[in-house]
Amino acid sequence: MKSIFLNLVALFIFCTGWAQVDPSRYGDEISPANLKDQLTILASDALEGRATGSRGQRMAAAFIASHFQEIGLHGPVNGSYFQPVELFSTRQEKVVLKIGDEIVDNELFLYTGMADSQGEKSTSVIFAGQGGDADLAQLAISGKSVLIWLPSLGSMSGLRSTAERLRAGGADHVFIVLGLSGDDYKGLSFQMRSFVSGGGLSLAPPRNKGVFFINPSVAEKMFKMTYAKLVEVAKNEKRAELLKKMKPFAVTYRTQMSVKTVKTDNVLGFLEGTDKKDEVIVITSHYDHIGKKS
Repeated sequence: MKSIFLNLVALFIFCTGWAQVDPSRYGDEISPANLKDQLTILASDALEGRATGSRGQRMAAAFIASHFQEIGLHGPVNGSYFQPVELFSTRQEKVVLKIGDEIVDNELFLYTGMADSQGEKSTSVIFAGQGGDADLAQLAISGKSVLIWLPSLGSMSGLRSTAERLRAGGADHVFIVLGLSGDDYKGLSFQMRSFVSGGGLSLAPPRNKGVFFINPSVAEKMFKMTYAKLVEVAKNEKRAELLKKMKPFAVTYRTQMSVKTVKTDNVLGFLEGTDKKDEVIVITSHYDHIGKKS
């Protein structure tokens, strides 16, 4: 939902040349000049960034539906061009992490999930090295939370895969401490906070527990040992035995979410076949965007 996707561009290319009898002329209609009027309107400030469910998005939808009608497309939803969709907008309202009675500074951890904990909860955290199969071989993680150390961030898809694998093994929550310098950690934290603060849209209220990214100083307090020692254990070739001997540590957390219903619409039209009435072409567009940003 970050841009006007190519399917929208293709839509206007296709529709502008629809009335032409000679198919060979369609190629001549594919030009920036032909698209300028429509795309200038959709991208204009008057549409206020077209955020999902906003007035600007509804204005864009009305413009596209009008264009569909003008070029002879039919409305497939009981004669309408609009297919109602109900979404859920979820934002983090308050996230608290406590070690004992001490509340961890918000600058020292980041929660990436959108699941509401329904109040304050406690969990037992065990250190699982780098989270590989060898690290987990002698650990009973079911019903407990897991802290892993990773030397670098890697890809977000890789991190999600690791977290999903740990949860599939029974882990309650996943905590990750990264081998980053102070400045690199601050940069990553700022980037991820910007992403998380934007919230998310889903077809159902989200239940994704996400991940707690923690500063090395938080990991030290959890296990009462230096960060250097934790890294040493995580890298040790015989770490399976070392991890088994480490005692779990209890933490308390609260993840409070704000969930609102967002009513929006898909915009689509169809063209019925001439010889084969049971065959139709359905056209829709990806037209919402990021809204207004300060």
